[in-house]
Amino acid sequence: MLAQVRPGVLDEEARAAYAAAYTPDRDTSAGLGSMEAGMRGAKLFEVVL
Repeated sequence: MLAQVRPGVLDEEARAAYAAAYTPDRDTSAGLGSMEAGMRGAKLFEVVL
């Protein structure tokens, strides 16, 4: 079976999943200080098996 890739949606469930990656101990040396800054202009995709 091949995976399908389709456009993603930044709904509440997706926002919660991304927010979990933004922990206080993460490296911010790339200048992305918040999830909102990191998501600005992002293109999201959903991979479905």
